[in-house]
Amino acid sequence: MTSLLRATCVGMILLVGVVPGFAAPPSGGERTDLAGQPTAIEVAPAAVTLAGVRDARQLVVTGRYPNNQLRDLTHATDVKVEPADVVEVQEGLFLRGKKDGTAKITITTGGKTLTGRVQVAKRADAMAALGMGPGEYLLGDYRVTVEGDAARLDDGTLAGCVLSLDAMLRAFLAFSGATAAEALPTITTTPARLLGLGDRLGRVAPGYDADLVLLSPDLRVVETFVGGESVYQE
Repeated sequence: MTSLLRATCVGMILLVGVVPGFAAPPSGGERTDLAGQPTAIEVAPAAVTLAGVRDARQLVVTGRYPNNQLRDLTHATDVKVEPADVVEVQEGLFLRGKKDGTAKITITTGGKTLTGRVQVAKRADAMAALGMGPGEYLLGDYRVTVEGDAARLDDGTLAGCVLSLDAMLRAFLAFSGATAAEALPTITTTPARLLGLGDRLGRVAPGYDADLVLLSPDLRVVETFVGGESVYQE
């Protein structure tokens, strides 16, 4: 069963990019008037995983008022990030990763406060549960339960896996019998080409981004480079 699951997970790589379109935020008095006095506030998503420094996500803050009225308070919110060097908060509550790590986000508006978590992971398979223990996590807009390598929806449907990219490569080799040289394009040049980024990603060549992973002979991560800078060492 484990072998079948690992084989199913091979190649399931989620790369989501968001290009923010910023709007001018309201000034202090306007922010207070816009927020008013909500009975509660909600933030979506409650947890965010950013796939490295090129990824971005927007938080949407909604205020709930008497008679079940709802109001978008995204532009009337104060945000505090701890530690501040992991995530940058841009206009419109867009979050952009600054370095690998986890940060706490505190959101305050209309006298109400909520906290959330942001994980920045410089890897392609950036599901929130990657590297974490069993439990409930978010996969996009869906809540999934993770046990072992599997992530399943509430009805038991397999939604994905929590294998890291190097583990997927090893599983692919074991399942297919391919050599490392034959398999590497499936996680380098091929996805870069399909995403329209083949002119700067997916190869070690002059003019290409120096985002590199050094693997051991048994295909385990030894060191990771982003933009030519070493960001991880075993």
